[in-house]
Amino acid sequence: MCYQAYKTEVDMPRFAKAGMARLSKLRAEGADPSHGGEVGRKRGASNARRAHERSKWKELGLDVDQEKERFKRDILPRLQDVPLSRIMKATGFSRRYASLARRGLYTPHPVHYDALVTLVGGSQRAKP
Repeated sequence: MCYQAYKTEVDMPRFAKAGMARLSKLRAEGADPSHGGEVGRKRGASNARRAHERSKWKELGLDVDQEKERFKRDILPRLQDVPLSRIMKATGFSRRYASLARRGLYTPHPVHYDALVTLVGGSQRAKP
């Protein structure tokens, strides 16, 4: 068995299982690393930044439904071949959220559309 196949079929599942077991143990001990401390501060800062972005977008007075249709019509079809890593970097989405958006299973907030249009090489929406 070649190294890459061994890594994919044996090492990664073993690593994932060990990681989940460790995370479960930490949570049972009341030390969930995904909450509180630095992680909580980062999440709070990110949430505040996103709320500010949505507020600024709302001030533009654009129709959300029309913008979401623009996403489905103009952006989504061209997003299919864009790597998740590029979507994540351009928007700040998590890997899962980027994947859901790229597959059309979730429609992102229009505040992200200009960044996505830049990725797919289209033209930006005209500013009101």
